[in-house]
Amino acid sequence: MFYNVATLTHGVPIKAQTKGRKHNNNCIERDHQYSRTMEKTSRGHKDLNGVSALLDIGDVYYNFIDKQTTKREKHPRTPAQRAKIKVNLGENYQLLKLIKQAYT
Repeated sequence: MFYNVATLTHGVPIKAQTKGRKHNNNCIERDHQYSRTMEKTSRGHKDLNGVSALLDIGDVYYNFIDKQTTKREKHPRTPAQRAKIKVNLGENYQLLKLIKQAYT
């Protein structure tokens, strides 16, 4: 909707593939949606340190626990697995295990 009104001077618009371009910014937009969701959950907090901790936990969850699939992958992986960071968390209580590993 907004692409009809404004002229972009940087990047490639989301609807780039309809105009014949090979790359677009869908991955950035997906990451932004995740950040906006975390921001919405922190709006009621009065303490800045608490909000910062909540956003940090959200980033840890996204990078080490939440598995996503890209176009070229058959099996979902976390960003940490794509970066070849090996952390054995098992199947249950992954966030708790990750927090315990950080403090040992």
